[in-house]
Amino acid sequence: MNEITEADLIDRHPLIFQDRYTSVEISCMAFGIECGPGWYSVLDVLFEKTTHYCEVEDFPSPKAIQIKEKFGGLRVYLDVTTPYIDGLISMAECIADATCEVC
Repeated sequence: MNEITEADLIDRHPLIFQDRYTSVEISCMAFGIECGPGWYSVLDVLFEKTTHYCEVEDFPSPKAIQIKEKFGGLRVYLDVTTPYIDGLISMAECIADATCEVC
């Protein structure tokens, strides 16, 4: 299995992670991705689909505000979304519910 690291996600999706070094008052991404590596492949697909949608629809790329585990589930918060992007996030969160966060 090809393991994805947090650095890989940042390298593959620079627009989504462009605020990762900003103040915690603006974005919680200063804390990094606060979930286990088992969900990184789910996040990779989510951000790939989101980026593709934004390119096709000429919509500005959203920036990650916070990515974390909460109550055993994946939570992804972006600064701007559309109903389609919200659907992608919901789908990723549902997939993560059936995916081991650790492995």
